[in-house]
Amino acid sequence: MISSEYEGALHMFSRALARFGFAEDEIDPLLSRIRAHTYRGITPRSSEGLPLAKIEKRFEENRIFSVPVGKEAQARGKTIGGLEALLPPGVSLVAIRRKGRTLAEVPGDFVPDEGDTLLFSGPPGRAEEVAFLVSGE
Repeated sequence: MISSEYEGALHMFSRALARFGFAEDEIDPLLSRIRAHTYRGITPRSSEGLPLAKIEKRFEENRIFSVPVGKEAQARGKTIGGLEALLPPGVSLVAIRRKGRTLAEVPGDFVPDEGDTLLFSGPPGRAEEVAFLVSGE
């Protein structure tokens, strides 16, 4: 049985890669390779190579980090669209974790609530700035 959580994580990973500038024709073979390795007993192996050098280079300057939504945050009560307008340059919202579920596709009018955790991609130096905006700390 294929785990829906695992497939959800792969989907989030593909969104993060897209936000780092990877083209769909680069992402799809990578995901196929990961799936082939993970599900090697039930799927055929892929012969395509991983673009590891490209991934390492693009991730050198960016990180994925999570921030819990706080009740004293500047972003509290704002929609995702409003929050994204406040984010520092180079930072993107990747997904939202709510009540144990990961929401990778979130409409602009979605309002994060206290207890949600927001996942971002961006330069490590921006993590504190985003944390203050989202958690109030």
